[in-house]
Amino acid sequence: MIQQEVPLLAVLVIFLCDFAERLCGQRTIAKIQKQQDCCTAEAARLQKQAERLSGPSTFAQSAKLGRKAVALEKEAAGLQSKKEAVLTALPVRAAKAIRTAVTLALLFWLWGKPALLVESRALWPLTRLLTTQHSAAPGGVVAMSAIATLAVTRRASSAIAAALAP
Repeated sequence: MIQQEVPLLAVLVIFLCDFAERLCGQRTIAKIQKQQDCCTAEAARLQKQAERLSGPSTFAQSAKLGRKAVALEKEAAGLQSKKEAVLTALPVRAAKAIRTAVTLALLFWLWGKPALLVESRALWPLTRLLTTQHSAAPGGVVAMSAIATLAVTRRASSAIAAALAP
């Protein structure tokens, strides 16, 4: 038996913010990371090839390969700054801000009240950590505090979003 005080709409908003942040940010970052890895690998390959061509007769070719490697390393550094820009983009920041605002609103709304009434055996190994005894609850039912409920909700939401938008 589980009784809830936490509005499901707020939990849904938290999940949607996690999902939107993951969808907007992580997919783009994964593409950029792939390009960055290719640039870095190609630069390393060209650098090795330039080192092998260190003789006087192949100096020009070695210098040309070295310049290409440096250019690819600069491109990889540019991609790194592009990755950082994606993390601070407006949709990602908006999702984080909304999620934080909803979480804080729930915390203030639920402060001092039991956020969730759960049977103690449902939380067995962590019962004392996650709950407080609620005097009005019948035997075997414990009340989860607002902080514990929100922590579990945020973590579960993040894990589900990660599973849906890898």
